[in-house]
Amino acid sequence: MFSRKKLLPTFSLLILTLVASLIVGGGAPHSVVQGLPDAGVLVGWGVIILKVLVQISMLTTLALAMAAAIFSSKVDGSLNQTGLKLISWITPISFLWLIASVTKSFFTFSYEVGISLSQAFDLTSYLSYLSVTSSGNSIRWQILFVALIFASHRNTRRQRGAYGIMLLALLSLIPSITHSHAAGSGDHMAAVGSLIVHVFALSLWIAGLLALWLLGRLDDIALKDIKRFSSFALWAAVFTGLSGVLNGWIRIGKFSNLFSSYGLLLITKIMLFSLLVLIGLKQRKRLQGYFSNLSWKKSFAYLSLIELLTMGSVLGVAYALGQSPTPISHPDALDPSVTLTGVPVPESPTLMRVLFSYQLDPLFFSGIVLATILYILGVRSLVKRGDRWPWSRTLSFIVAMSLTDFATSGGLGLYGRFAFSFHMIAHMVLATLVPIFLILSAPVTLALRALPTSVDERNPRGTLNAVLQSRISKLYFHPGVALALFDGSLFALYFTPLFGTLMTSHLGHWYMELHFLIAGILFFYLIVGVDPSPIKVPFVLRIVLIFVAMSVHAFFSVALMSSTSLLDNGYFEILNRSWMTDLLSDQHLGGSIGWAMGEVPILVALIATFVQWVKNDNREQARIDRAAARADASGEKDALAQYNEYLARLSEAEQRRTE
Repeated sequence: MFSRKKLLPTFSLLILTLVASLIVGGGAPHSVVQGLPDAGVLVGWGVIILKVLVQISMLTTLALAMAAAIFSSKVDGSLNQTGLKLISWITPISFLWLIASVTKSFFTFSYEVGISLSQAFDLTSYLSYLSVTSSGNSIRWQILFVALIFASHRNTRRQRGAYGIMLLALLSLIPSITHSHAAGSGDHMAAVGSLIVHVFALSLWIAGLLALWLLGRLDDIALKDIKRFSSFALWAAVFTGLSGVLNGWIRIGKFSNLFSSYGLLLITKIMLFSLLVLIGLKQRKRLQGYFSNLSWKKSFAYLSLIELLTMGSVLGVAYALGQSPTPISHPDALDPSVTLTGVPVPESPTLMRVLFSYQLDPLFFSGIVLATILYILGVRSLVKRGDRWPWSRTLSFIVAMSLTDFATSGGLGLYGRFAFSFHMIAHMVLATLVPIFLILSAPVTLALRALPTSVDERNPRGTLNAVLQSRISKLYFHPGVALALFDGSLFALYFTPLFGTLMTSHLGHWYMELHFLIAGILFFYLIVGVDPSPIKVPFVLRIVLIFVAMSVHAFFSVALMSSTSLLDNGYFEILNRSWMTDLLSDQHLGGSIGWAMGEVPILVALIATFVQWVKNDNREQARIDRAAARADASGEKDALAQYNEYLARLSEAEQRRTE
């Protein structure tokens, strides 16, 4: 029923759709003008076929790891026999993936440079290509991720290892995305960000369905697994569709371009994607009637095969779109600000412009939307069963998400790309204000209360508990490590060339924002956290941590305000903005802003810690008083009275020895 032979038409349809779409869209390899370097049409088609082989290998590896992690784990986190079997299948697939990736790198080198394939095998030239060019750098990172999967998967025996393989497989997609022609589109930060969301969501959707087929081959598929995937596929479809629309519009630019060859391919992809969603909805509707019907497996195999065939067509068109030229031109592409940030320099900042400007960051915005949906569903689940959830926590979560959006997509995020002072404001919002409000919203407690339990497998609630108690969590939540990440990383980032390097790439910019957010969450989780923590920090130590953080942060800010040279490696100078032209004064202003915005939240955390300490002492005293009252009522002595008697006996014994 779930045989491999039934999947062969999917791969065949993918190749046929890809070839046809490349020819229609103008992305098919062709001979260049005579006299120019040319590797040949066959090498060009070889690059495309190898790219498809790499993607299929990646999706299969992702599907195997997903099937093991989500559908084949025991309550204690170890993989069952099915999970171990699935992991063992990764060996030949990842080996094929590695060989195809290395081979593709030689073909790509030959095609891009315009040399024969035999010349591409010159090791010196090849290594220079990998280290110097952006395309070569992308290939190098892809090969590294594949090699890590191939070398490490054999030791995978637990759910966390399978999740690790999933993460590495997804990360292997990012280098090629950042090198695609989305990186040359208008507002290329939004184009690359939306494409990352689009590719991740679509890959997880396809891999999830393929994972069920792999489980079906082992006769281990269950109705609950299909229902779980059905809910997951719905959310994947939503994020795939919305990010695809945004990315397509950025590349099309205007409605008239929809009638270009690229636009027709885009319309074809939209139609196929719509068909894919309809098939998924039909599958979901049929599942509702299969609570007691034993024919569900046959029906699922039939519909999912049609779904896989449609996915093959979607992938074929998607690959062709990635190779085909876009119809929109970018006259300002040589503008250095557009080259670095994706958008031209905004007008001089005013309060209204900072408050109401908006430049969407799809990557962070998708995370905000997903977190908000999950939080609302968690609150709804509690309310439905009659439990109470404080409105103040929900309000705190809304504030945290709003501030995150303001610091990444709002005016603060926009101007933070062009001026150090605004960058520092966004930094402090993400590192101090957002973590405090997010922690006070108690998302971990909400998840633990809302998620269902299971007795035969490790479900999301069990996974969350395992993460909280894991050694890696205890390491990162160690007070010394959390403090080093929160304050110590400031010196490593701003007083080394790292800051200028990260600012020049979208991935570097996203990494900084994510680092600020995570470092702040780790630190303030220890100080004012209301959720369960891997490490219980005494209140005295919390006070010490706060004072140390305040001192280190003040020292950093003073050093920044006293600096005599720019720390950005020339990044802000290249932008050539017409406002706030004194870059060193702007850097000093950023230092003073960082001092003020860093000290105030930490001071608030100090006050909150004192309040929590007093409340904790009061609760402890109330507990002791209740225990004493119960002991008196029953005619027994409480623990304190027994301890006092013990001390009295020790004193009497000491006196007798003295006499």
